[in-house]
Amino acid sequence: MAAAVLDLALPVRARITPTGAEVLRPARTSYTADIIKAELVCLMAGRAAEQLLIGDISSGSGFWP
Repeated sequence: MAAAVLDLALPVRARITPTGAEVLRPARTSYTADIIKAELVCLMAGRAAEQLLIGDISSGSGFWP
């Protein structure tokens, strides 16, 4: 949702495995300051969503026993 609002490339694939998960978006050949800021806002939106929906913040994809 945040990527669409921020006009970032939309995901092309998402997968969940026993050891983690990933969301892939098309690679860029160059980054402007505005794109980097939008990417950070998108990542922080995911962090905020985890806090609101799960009640805790993870370190990202991966498995920690």
